[in-house]
Amino acid sequence: MKFIEAAIEFADESGRIKTPASRRSFLKVMAHLNKVASGAGPGVEIEDMTDKDLTEWCLLGREDNGQPCAPSTIRNRRAHARSLFSWATWKGYIDTDPASQLKWSVRPGTGGVVRHTWLDEETAETILNERRDHPAAQRDRIIILIGMMTGLRAGVEMVGLQWDHFSDDMTSFDVVGKGSKMATVGVPEQLREALVEWKKKRPEGAPYVLPRFRKVWSPQLREEIWMCDWWTSLKYDGVLHAVRQTGLRHGVKLRPHDLRRSFASILEAQGVPLNDISLAMRHENVATTSRYLDRNPAKGAAVTTGFRIGSK
Repeated sequence: MKFIEAAIEFADESGRIKTPASRRSFLKVMAHLNKVASGAGPGVEIEDMTDKDLTEWCLLGREDNGQPCAPSTIRNRRAHARSLFSWATWKGYIDTDPASQLKWSVRPGTGGVVRHTWLDEETAETILNERRDHPAAQRDRIIILIGMMTGLRAGVEMVGLQWDHFSDDMTSFDVVGKGSKMATVGVPEQLREALVEWKKKRPEGAPYVLPRFRKVWSPQLREEIWMCDWWTSLKYDGVLHAVRQTGLRHGVKLRPHDLRRSFASILEAQGVPLNDISLAMRHENVATTSRYLDRNPAKGAAVTTGFRIGSK
């Protein structure tokens, strides 16, 4: 059986992958494994995979710039491989599970300290007031607005968001979140106004809130132009690129999950109680929300502002 066929069957039938975004992410990782294992060939058979192949693939970094594989990527690859090959062994597609030793043979490491970003309200306002002429600029502003005003997780909740998920008056929308849990998210008026204007630009029946932009050849202009593909959803990599570029223009290192962190910290700065912030972030435990807020370096710095020993 072809490896990629087994991966698709696992994604569709195992019950371990529960959302469209998770399915896309899983198949993207497995397509990379298939490519590495088969080289330039048509694809490898699942029974031909060895523990050596999987170990090398889990640790494979980017050959074009010599960068090692990130610890989070290693953990992600290892988890996907262990789930898939355990299931394939149970199904009888392979006799021996080549991924059974990955827990011991592949060590992700720590990857050092990752510095996150919490935007204060003033910086967030500056970013949102930015005006640009690029065709995708308005969509990118919607990405920033959704992230900072609803706290949506980019890879699980934001990607694939559709207009029919919203209520008729656009004051709330339903989302399938982490762990396949359904939630209803309120839409602040500032975001609602931007969404209403953005929706007017879509062709009738186009489903996605965050469509993909692509370059196409214009015979009239005899050059490539940007065109919005309203029927194709933007993927996580597109959200990541939009958020990164926005941060670079304003001198901050910004990633999609930083929008969620900023959402929580701005709510706290505006006096919203911790329990209410936890509800808005859809956390099961208030302690998780507290960690989001307490790790903000600005809070620690504020403690010692004005600190003095002695009378002078």
